[in-house]
Amino acid sequence: MAADSTQQKILDSAERLFGEYGIGATSLRSIIADADVNIAAIHYHFGSKDELVREVFGRRINEVNEVRLSNLQVLREKYSGSSVPVEELFRAFLAPAVALTRDESRGGLSFARLVARAHAETDAAVQAVLFSELKTVLEQYLGELEKSAPHLTLNERRMRMLFAAGAMVQTMLLPLRPDFMEHFFEGDLSQESMIENLVRFCTVGMESGSLNEAGR
Repeated sequence: MAADSTQQKILDSAERLFGEYGIGATSLRSIIADADVNIAAIHYHFGSKDELVREVFGRRINEVNEVRLSNLQVLREKYSGSSVPVEELFRAFLAPAVALTRDESRGGLSFARLVARAHAETDAAVQAVLFSELKTVLEQYLGELEKSAPHLTLNERRMRMLFAAGAMVQTMLLPLRPDFMEHFFEGDLSQESMIENLVRFCTVGMESGSLNEAGR
C-alpha cells in the first residue's frame, strides 16, 4: 500500500471516530483497528495523537481557507481602491465551509460531526489547533471589515465576526439533524438558500449601528 494511501486511511478513520466518539475519548488503538494499519504507521506519518488531530482538522480547514483567500483576492481586485461590501465578504468567508459539509467526497457529514465535537471539547489543545488553523484567514477578513464597517469599534467587529462564525457552525451542523429540519422547516432547503440566508443574517448584524452610536 502506498504511503499516501495509508496516511489517508488513518486520517479518514480518525476524522470519523473523532466525530462519533469525541477526540479525547478516541484512542490511537481504535484508530489503528479501524484503519487496519499498525502503530508504526501512525508514528511514521504523524508522530503523536496531537499531531494527528492537527492534521485531521488541517486537511479540511486548509482546503476551505484556500478558497476563502482566493475569494478575498478576487474581491480585492474587483473593488480596488474602495471597501468591499460586507455582504460579499461574508459570502466569500461563509460559503466554502458550509459547502464542505454537504460534499461527501471531502468529508461531508463526517467533518460536520467533527466540527460539532470540536466545539463541545474543553481540551485547550484542541481549541488551540482550531484557532491556529483559522487565525491568518480571520485576520485577513477582519482587516477588510475594518474598512467596510468603520462605524464599529475593533471589539464590535470581532464580536460580530464571532457571532457570524457561530451561526456558520450551526448551519454546517443542520444535515446532522434531519428530524429537526423536517419538523421545523417547510419543504426541502437547498444549500444555496441556507448560505444566502446565513450571509444576509450576518450582514445585517455587521452593518447595524455601534453601541457607541446608541449612547451606551
